[in-house]
Order: sequence, then C-alpha cells, then structure tokens
Amino acid sequence: MKILAIFIVIAAVMANPALADINKGTAAYNAKDYTTAYSEFLAAAQAGSPRAKLSVAMMHIRGQGVKRDFDVAVRWLREAAGQGDGDARMVLGDLYSRDISSIKDHVKSYVWLTLALKKVRADKRATTLKMLHALRSRMKPDEIERAQKLAAQWAELDKPK
Repeated sequence: MKILAIFIVIAAVMANPALADINKGTAAYNAKDYTTAYSEFLAAAQAGSPRAKLSVAMMHIRGQGVKRDFDVAVRWLREAAGQGDGDARMVLGDLYSRDISSIKDHVKSYVWLTLALKKVRADKRATTLKMLHALRSRMKPDEIERAQKLAAQWAELDKPK
C-alpha cells in the first residue's frame, strides 16, 4: 500500500512539473532561501500555475529574493486572478487600494475584492469584506456605481460555462 502511495505521488509530480516547482519553491521559501524559492515559483508560474503566480507576486511585494516591484506584482496577480484564484483577487484588490501612485485605483480595487468574495476561502471572506467596506468609505458614489457595474460584468464572464 505504501509503495502504491509513493508511486501515485511520483506520477502526479511527473505529470505536473509545475507542482514539483511549487513544492520545491515552498520548501526553499520556508528555509528562507528566497533566491531558490523565487526561481522555482517563477518556473511554475511560467508553466501556468495560478498559485505560483501568486507566490511570485508576493515575493515582489515583499522584496524577498527579488527587488520590490509593485508593477511586476500586479502583472502576476492579474494573471492568477484571471485564472480564478481567490487569494490573488483579494491581494490584487488590496494592492490597488493602497497609496502606491503607479497602481492606485479604487475602482479596480472594488472590482477585484468583489470578485474575490466568490472565490476566496471561507476563512478569508471576513477580511475581504472588511477591506471592501473600508474602501467604500474612501470612494465617491459615482466610483462605487461604476465599480459595481464592472464587477457585475466580470462576474458574468466568470461563471462556469
């Protein structure tokens, strides 16, 4: 039985090399070897993994193993969020709400936080709602209306076909 379980894990990793890169990246990250972690996450992100794209973005936000770069982080987050990753949507919404001149956009923040609510894990919904509530208090009524319309349009595109 043990041999079968090992075989299944090996087969899964061989079938999905991005998973191997994510696992190696996570191990390196936990060991604080950020250069290796970034390299592994980047390979998996380039292979299409939304989780790896989120990890690459977070490393750019924190400046771990790479130069801090919010514009690069937004690019990776948008890719992961577009693939339906709830955490990426939440982080992207939060990032757009911050006072970072090159990316600050309350309407985009509202849209991504709204979309995150449908995809984020249950334990992160309350945090996402708090972020959305705080954001609304800084927005003008016309911005909220525009953001709600955009979020509704995106939600339609996001529905399973």
